[in-house]
Amino acid sequence: MLSALGGWQILRSTVGEPSAAALEDPWHSGHRIVARDGRILRERPSEAGLRGREQSVEAIGPRLVQATLTSEDREFFEHDGVDRVAIARAALQSLRHGRMVSGASTITQQLVKLVDNRGGAAERTMGIKLREVARAQNLEQSLDKPEILEAYINRLPYGHGLVGPEAAAQSYFGVRAADLSWAQAAFLAVLPRAPSYLDPYRHQERVLLRQAALLGALHDEGHLSAETHQAALKEPIVLKELTRPFLAPHLVDALIAEGALGGESSDDETLTTLDLDLQRDIEGLVRTRMAVLADKGATDAAALVVDNSNGEVLAYVGSADFHDPEISGQVDMIRARRQPGSTLKPFVYALGLVHGHRASEAIADVATRFEESSGTYRPVNFGRSYDGPISLREALAGSLNIPAVRLAAELEHGELLEFLRRAGLESLDEPASHYGLALALGSGEIRLRELAEAYMALARGGDRIPLRLTVDDQARLGEALPAGSGARILEPSVAAQITEILADPLARVRGLHGRGPFVFPYDVAVKTGTSSGYRDTWTVGYTHERTIAIWVGNADGSGTASLTGASGAGYLFADVVRRVMDDVPSRAPLWDPGALIGVDVCPLSGAPAGPACPDSVRRLEIPRPRADQRVDGGASEPSADPSADPSANPSADPSADPSANPSANPSANPSDHTHQQDGPQTCTMHAHVRRESRAPSGWRCDPNASTVAVVLDDEYEEWLLGYGPRHSSDQRAAEGGEQTPWIARSGTFGCDDEVVGLPTLRVLAPANGAVVLLGSRGGSEAQRVEVDIAVEPPAMASEIGDLEIVLDGRVVGHTTWPHRTTIPVTAGDHEIIARPADPRRRTLVESSRISVR
Repeated sequence: MLSALGGWQILRSTVGEPSAAALEDPWHSGHRIVARDGRILRERPSEAGLRGREQSVEAIGPRLVQATLTSEDREFFEHDGVDRVAIARAALQSLRHGRMVSGASTITQQLVKLVDNRGGAAERTMGIKLREVARAQNLEQSLDKPEILEAYINRLPYGHGLVGPEAAAQSYFGVRAADLSWAQAAFLAVLPRAPSYLDPYRHQERVLLRQAALLGALHDEGHLSAETHQAALKEPIVLKELTRPFLAPHLVDALIAEGALGGESSDDETLTTLDLDLQRDIEGLVRTRMAVLADKGATDAAALVVDNSNGEVLAYVGSADFHDPEISGQVDMIRARRQPGSTLKPFVYALGLVHGHRASEAIADVATRFEESSGTYRPVNFGRSYDGPISLREALAGSLNIPAVRLAAELEHGELLEFLRRAGLESLDEPASHYGLALALGSGEIRLRELAEAYMALARGGDRIPLRLTVDDQARLGEALPAGSGARILEPSVAAQITEILADPLARVRGLHGRGPFVFPYDVAVKTGTSSGYRDTWTVGYTHERTIAIWVGNADGSGTASLTGASGAGYLFADVVRRVMDDVPSRAPLWDPGALIGVDVCPLSGAPAGPACPDSVRRLEIPRPRADQRVDGGASEPSADPSADPSANPSADPSADPSANPSANPSANPSDHTHQQDGPQTCTMHAHVRRESRAPSGWRCDPNASTVAVVLDDEYEEWLLGYGPRHSSDQRAAEGGEQTPWIARSGTFGCDDEVVGLPTLRVLAPANGAVVLLGSRGGSEAQRVEVDIAVEPPAMASEIGDLEIVLDGRVVGHTTWPHRTTIPVTAGDHEIIARPADPRRRTLVESSRISVR
């Protein structure tokens, strides 16, 4: 006897016990991805194909726990891992029948077997049985009974890959384990004995026989009263259909692809921020809208809805139909990289405001060439027309291309790209030279989710926070992040100005030729975009509470039937906004009213109305700092005193200032792109004029004259000839219906005494419009043309001194009086100007445009 006990102790010391790592092995646990209210979006099985759900004994509830103890191990709390009475009984039965009739395994032994074999089948020999018994006794010395019971019951198989009572209760009955009735608890408690043989869907009668026997045992042990016992026997067992949720598929796939499953609070569940009811409604809106667009060449769409207070994603629709292979429905267009078109323009204008431009000031929407390292860039507007002088606010709201590129051209090399990356557009991973100025028009490829994050920063007053798809702590779900808690990409006043422009429905009329689909009973900031070839249509916008980003097109990149951002994505955006805002009980203003101030300006120039301006309008502007408050980059504390604020009496259009106009002052530094406002100046675009036959325009400026004209600077001359209203009626005409002439300043006498008094440098040869033929012999260095410069009046030549010859913006030669020289040329179209070598000298210039062949 002693030797047997000694041998048993040796065996126990040899076999050990299940390790902590083995007990923590999640082979039995599936992983659930759930919506913000706990409803399952998808459940991923474990490596073993199982879908367990860990629960504490208390959470499982007393009924199923007691039913399991009665079914599996009535003496569990009395033995040390080995039920010696049960072993003796099993041994006698085996001897009597010549085979094993009943087992004698305790719950602890069964736990050892489950852990050692990771729930799989194991060979059953006497040696293995003894080993399990020894390990069970060892386990009883390291874990207490409740811990063993909890570990065991959470690993019990209930059939159909369901492990643990919580998974079984939810799947078979649709209730929590703690809410099972006695009939349901007994029904489930018998399944682990033979999950396949007792399949509740195929062999329910077998399960019911064992359930009845277990209910009888529970009654005999005093756990059920007679009445409860009888009620449980009569209770019908109604199983729910076994389903596998597959909701918000693109969101779940994104979490899997990005390794974002799990969290600190739970290893077997990921709590997403998704509002499942909103998600389903928006999926329906997408399907409905795509049916309308079926004949427009668009087959797919994506929609993203974000809570601006914290970045939580409330809806994530990656395609019109995940299960439709004809539209490549499994491609997540929220994460796909596509060209965003004009949706990047607000960030271009934001940088313009940072550098001192004002939303009301005029910018030239005229045909313009931009010289880049890759060649000459000639952008055109969507409608292939030009509006001449137009305010920045109207140019942005109307989505004009030329003004956006002009603003981008003022920036330092790479400045726009770096800013867009700081705003969250990290997919723009090529160098700045790869995109060029076309980046302002959306030439790079980005993701819809990045665009939503960037626009959310505008909605938050320039405070960028990341999108949140999951939370680790349910208590923090919906928790607002205060302003300033993210990365500051813009001052609040700049973000407010962009928001105010994007929310102005009247300013949008020019680009949309009406209000389009964007008619709401509350303020919504909106921007549309269309990529080249009508491949991608976008609409992105926000209220104070929500940001909505929409893409419509085709996943394979094929073009639509000329859909635009408004006609394609715009109507779906409007549908989604209305549904989203139904869930917002109170709506705050889009921007802080204190961020902008009201100023009265001339509607054409954006400067304070002068004596010739026929009318003025009130606009909201960024309060500008006083000169002694100004800091680099245009960011500073706003002046609290509007009377000391230049924006309350803004400067004139920059083109009227020779120091800001390279054509009037070629020696100006082109890299100095900060738009200075050193003092208030009234509008110079309107002037009183009278007839003057000697003037090229036929007019002379005269403050005592009654006629009012629009007088434009050099950059508008070609536009005036090809597109300008000239002598046609102007909506800004003075009262009485008098027509307003539109004339060039350079051809009008007396408009600017200082400018009129400046000498003029005129390129006489090669003559403007000349065609120069290249020689047939000699290399490129031998191809030169003679340049002849005239100074008018000639008496000023000695004062001006030496000249620089500039070809297409690059200095290619110098001259002394009488100002004749040769310069190298290549095939193509060129512009030649002359300017003083001394940058302190001011002149007017007349260029010569030639074609070299």
